[in-house]
This record gives sequence, structure tokens and C-alpha cells, in this order.
Amino acid sequence: MTRRMLFLHLLALSSALSTIALSGCGAVIVSIPPQTFSNFTGNWVFQFTPTSGATEFTRLSGFINDVGGSQDWATAALQGTLSDCFAGQDFIPWYGNINGTAMNLYSFLITGDMLTITGNSNAAFTQFTGTYTLGGACAGGDAGNVVGTRYADLTGTYSGALSSSAGQNLQLDLTQNKVATGNGTFFVTGSARLAGFSCFTSATIASYAGTIVGSTVQLQFTTDESPSSTLTISGSIDPTADTLTANSIQVSGGDCAGSLGGASLTRQSN
Repeated sequence: MTRRMLFLHLLALSSALSTIALSGCGAVIVSIPPQTFSNFTGNWVFQFTPTSGATEFTRLSGFINDVGGSQDWATAALQGTLSDCFAGQDFIPWYGNINGTAMNLYSFLITGDMLTITGNSNAAFTQFTGTYTLGGACAGGDAGNVVGTRYADLTGTYSGALSSSAGQNLQLDLTQNKVATGNGTFFVTGSARLAGFSCFTSATIASYAGTIVGSTVQLQFTTDESPSSTLTISGSIDPTADTLTANSIQVSGGDCAGSLGGASLTRQSN
């Protein structure tokens, strides 16, 4: 089994477990519901500050899955802009262990190099501080400090006015998946209500077209315009996910094609 296959197998085990109990001459399969832990599990952003060696990356974002609670193991998938020894990689897969607020993460070997993150979180498991080291033929000796922030789920009703046009408003009803994909990206589903537009009044996120990783949000809606057009929102959230900043709102196709500017959307409920 390759390291990549092992990583994906660990992710599968973390979402659905079963046990076999021997009974007489046979075996009885007992299904155990998936377990969830509030500790480190979630959407994280890590900032890296080198103290020695090169800078392979400054920011990694994605999923940490606290598989075993307070004294067990973890899996993770983090992505970002990778250079030098890690250039060409889409994301970095990890395994590790957790003991209370302490966490150690070890990357799978990438071009012969391993990245290690060691540190502690605060009591709420929303902030993490520690150090990182790189070992291997290419990046051996790289080291520095790391600070992590866990981002709240992009789930709830968000509304606000467009900055470019008076009388045009957006209301988004969004739900973020609790578990990410294998590369650390979370899917987002939902719908939109659009006031003050001549071409459409509502829209729905197309299948697998809404994503968030770290603070970065990309939402693509199919409108009720006939024939339908596409509304794409690109932006970011703050760590509490109370504010969704839409830096770009674009319409493709239909009679309202073009840029709609931006918007600051505030969460009304969750």
C-alpha cells in the first residue's frame, strides 16, 4: 500500500468505523456510528515564519480531523502556494497525534522531505502556536514558527447590499460540509435570493460548485433566468464566519452578464 493510499484509508476510517464481535461459530458485524470530536477538527489556516533555511511556503489551509478525541491521532490535508522542494504539489497530506491541547503533525514524504509541526492550542481549540521543521535531502534544516487559526463553518443566512449599485441586495443561505475532501477543501451548498435585479430573483449553488478552504470562498450559482446564467462570488470570511466579504461578483451569460462589483455580507442567523 502506498503512503497516499494509506492516508486516504485513514480518512475513510475516521468517518465510518465498524467492529467485529465473535459469537459462537460465526462473526457478527456491529456498526458503530461515526464519531466526532470538537477539539482540533475543522477548517484551519496556518501562517509560517522561517527562522532558518528557505521559505517553501508562508501559508497552508485546509482540514484537520481529530480522529480520536483528547489522546489519540489525527489526519490532515493542507494546501497553499508551494515552491522550491514542494513545487508542483497540490496539497500536503498529514498524520499525527493529539494529547489534550498538544498536537504533532507529520507530513507524508514529498520529494524525500518531511515537514513536522509541533505545538499547542488554546483551551477553545481556535488558536494554535508552535514550531515547524523540514527534514530531507532538499529542504533539510528549514525551521521556524507557526501560528494556526481555526475558522468557523460558513453556515447560515448572509445578507448585504452590493457596493456598486443602490437597491441591489443579496441574501445567501449556506451550509458548509463538516468533512472536507481529500485535498482539504470543504464543499458548500445553498441558495441565493436576489433583490433589485432585472434578470433573476433567485439562484442555487451548482453541484460541487461551492467551496471553502481556509478563509477563501468560491461560490457558483445557477440563476432562475431563462436561459439560466451563472453568478460567481469570490471572496473570504473572517475567523468567526460572521462576515463574508465578496471581493468579486460576476455574472456569465444572460442579459445581466458582467461584473456586479463586491459586497460585504453579514450573517443574520446560523
